Amino acid sequence: MTTPRTTPGTTPRLRPCRTLILAASVLVLASLACSAIVTPTPGPAQATLPAAAITQPPPTAAPPGETAESLDPESDTAPSETSISLAEAIDQNVAEIRILGTGAASGNSITIIARRIGDRLATIRVDPGTVLLSSAGNEQDMVVRRLLGWRVDQNTYKATEFITLFGPQGTEQHYAVEAYCLDFDKDNPGSSTSFSVGDPPPAAVQAVLDAVEQLPAAAEDVAAVQAAIWAVTDDVTGPELASRGYEPDQESVRSILQMAGLDPACYALFGGACASPPSSAEAPVTPLASGVWQPILDLPRQINALVVDPNDLQIMYAGTGSSGAGSGVFKSEDAGLTWQKASSGLPSEDVRALGFSRTDPATLYATVGHRGDVFASTDGAQSWTRLGNYELSGFHARLSVAPSDPNVLFVTEDVRGVYRSLDGGRTWVEVGEGLPRDQNDAVKAQSLAIDPADANVVYLGTGWGSFNGNGVYKSTDGGETWAPANRGMMDYGITALAVNPADSQVVYAGANGSELFKSSDGGETWTDLTDRLPIEQGAQQPIRDIAIDPRAPDTVYLLHERAGVLVSTDGGDKWHLLGKPGETEYPSFTVMAVVVDPQLVIVAGIRDEGGWRYAIR
Repeated sequence: MTTPRTTPGTTPRLRPCRTLILAASVLVLASLACSAIVTPTPGPAQATLPAAAITQPPPTAAPPGETAESLDPESDTAPSETSISLAEAIDQNVAEIRILGTGAASGNSITIIARRIGDRLATIRVDPGTVLLSSAGNEQDMVVRRLLGWRVDQNTYKATEFITLFGPQGTEQHYAVEAYCLDFDKDNPGSSTSFSVGDPPPAAVQAVLDAVEQLPAAAEDVAAVQAAIWAVTDDVTGPELASRGYEPDQESVRSILQMAGLDPACYALFGGACASPPSSAEAPVTPLASGVWQPILDLPRQINALVVDPNDLQIMYAGTGSSGAGSGVFKSEDAGLTWQKASSGLPSEDVRALGFSRTDPATLYATVGHRGDVFASTDGAQSWTRLGNYELSGFHARLSVAPSDPNVLFVTEDVRGVYRSLDGGRTWVEVGEGLPRDQNDAVKAQSLAIDPADANVVYLGTGWGSFNGNGVYKSTDGGETWAPANRGMMDYGITALAVNPADSQVVYAGANGSELFKSSDGGETWTDLTDRLPIEQGAQQPIRDIAIDPRAPDTVYLLHERAGVLVSTDGGDKWHLLGKPGETEYPSFTVMAVVVDPQLVIVAGIRDEGGWRYAIR
């Protein structure tokens, strides 16, 4: 077997344990991934983990005054403090956690009992990525993928987020943990008489666990998940896996690694041909897997636009409304945590687009209603003034202000064309000479980007909705005339555009079928990056937005309508999926704003579900 990959000065062994978890007798569960280390039934090549795969007798009877349903982890409503981690619960003497066992025939299932100690109620997190260290040196350490609580109504364990302690002192609740082995060289899964909670796993292992959450089919194939983890920890080969009884679906393993932002070709399982293989201790693309999505409760359900104040990155604005409901401008001064309405002087109509000038103080512009009215605020949205009108509007609008000239503004109206102002929004004219037109002589325009250094250079994304367009068109005279810049993409609808602020020859274009293109010569030629995106086949929805980190311009963020947020730190060669809120099975993302200082914060709108905020834990 090849030597496990480590960075210089590091060791493949995880850091010392912090908290002891007492163990009780071994209880044999359903045969799952690590069971291949001994004679499994069934073998891991056929092993899957449906919700009902882990079944046990019900936990101890409900204490007096409690109903059986109160033991349902999805319906517990016991009062609690802010949740604490598994290690904290033991350190603070809130609960005693006993391991009922992994068992030789159930290597990646651990049944635990949580017993309440003292008077304190608590909800205890068992976070994905929690490491359970075995006290026996010859046994596997394990990493948790998810917590499974007993469902009395279905007589099985199902995924949950918390251990909930309630009832009198000494009351016990049963849970299971789905966990995976971290040490291929060791002969047995962790089944010793004691475990401890260790430090976080290597970044590549955490990335694999995060990737599995985005691949429902892979999540059911525990053999593929285990193979992917051993690939990044021990660089196992196919024959080595087979010697343990593992014959995982190669494409499933490949999909997991790609979704994690890792190149399968770097690993022995797929040839090991990459020039500089990563260490399992290194982040595969970016250490953003530790982020979490949270709903924003202060915003309406329909968010049409999001912008960040260029002079204060903690200040954000949202334009909202659908047919008048929930319409207005909302302002946040804490990077999207809380919001207040800031619409004094605006009519009670949908705010369809927002844009900022780069002046100090910055001018915030808004297109309001469906008559083409443009408003502006120079006092942080405390008051608004109507500036002008461009008369015709369509279904969706975008407003762009030239970074190098605050007097130059563009508005795209998807079925109504392109409008330009040269006087800061007071007067507007339609600009469309050279743009393709449909049978009704209408210009379909759905995205626009202005060269940060030259307001005369403008890129336009043609098309409308799910209908094909004519790729990208470019103007070098401030929008007066346009010419095709669409070699290799001439029949795509372009839904998102962005120009690199450090090198304006680099342009990214996202299309209406999940396609992504990159130009390094100002739109003369384009490279198709679509096959590098870790998006499942069938997720052919538009790329809604593209943002580039001005401090590190090779870091690019994409907003995909269904898959959520993706990030690349190498100019689009490799991508990592930050994903979407777990509560939204089939989201329809609309807009995104990205803040990178002092830490990464992403605020995104989901149609009919309001705003969501992604931030580092």
